Amino acid sequence: MLAHLPGGNRNSEIGAKLFISEDTVKRHMKNIMEKLSAKDRTQAMTIAIRRGIITAADIHGDLFDLCGSNAQLRTSPQETTVFKSVGLALEDLAAASLVAQR
Repeated sequence: MLAHLPGGNRNSEIGAKLFISEDTVKRHMKNIMEKLSAKDRTQAMTIAIRRGIITAADIHGDLFDLCGSNAQLRTSPQETTVFKSVGLALEDLAAASLVAQR
């Protein structure tokens, strides 16, 4: 379940990928968040990185790298690009648009 967080997938999308109901996803996410003592999905991702569930090998750059020419981009549809919002919605949209164009 935690592996589907980086994609920013909604519960319904995660459920479709795993062939389970949205309610089941919600229940699992609630349990994961409680076990990690995470307030939200972003914090759950941060905890997962700190605990080694997601490793440095899984991280290939930051937003600057993704928007520039030095990025190591996805090589298959199974890989996920994680985008953590850190600015205004308009800045996020512009950055995401640049990444999508690459």
